[in-house]
Amino acid sequence: MSDYDTRHQIRRAVYELARQAGDRMVTRQGVRGEPAFGTERAPEPAAEIRIAMALQDGARRYCLYAIQRAREDGLSWHAVGEALGFADDPGPGMTSVAERAFQYAARDLGAGPSFTWRCPSCGNFVSDGGPEIPLDDAERGHAGGCERFAETVRAWDASWEDENDA
Repeated sequence: MSDYDTRHQIRRAVYELARQAGDRMVTRQGVRGEPAFGTERAPEPAAEIRIAMALQDGARRYCLYAIQRAREDGLSWHAVGEALGFADDPGPGMTSVAERAFQYAARDLGAGPSFTWRCPSCGNFVSDGGPEIPLDDAERGHAGGCERFAETVRAWDASWEDENDA
């Protein structure tokens, strides 16, 4: 989806939400450079700002929900970072794209940053400490004998063996 398409969809959502809320509508000059340049009916500016902020907050919450589902489905933090649009250069102070993705999603509730998701294999909630800490501490909460966690450990061990063989 192009930037224009995204802005257009957001503009339509703002207009519709303002209409449903009974916000005052005004007629004003359209945005120069937009295909529909001319006059337009739109919510008054304060309503536009309030609704746009609500959409931004809702989009972030939905993104966190999608990241939770991605981790439950086995996507790595690196794959999550790529889906978030993070580049190979993770940015200042970040060690990897995976760490940047984790920092985007994680919350610190007093025991260090973590991100919680439910393991589909054992059914327990996992407190995920991120990609930059040892695996035993990274995914706390799996049930004893959890096959998903055992497979994650096997893949982790194999990645280190491959790196040492190189």
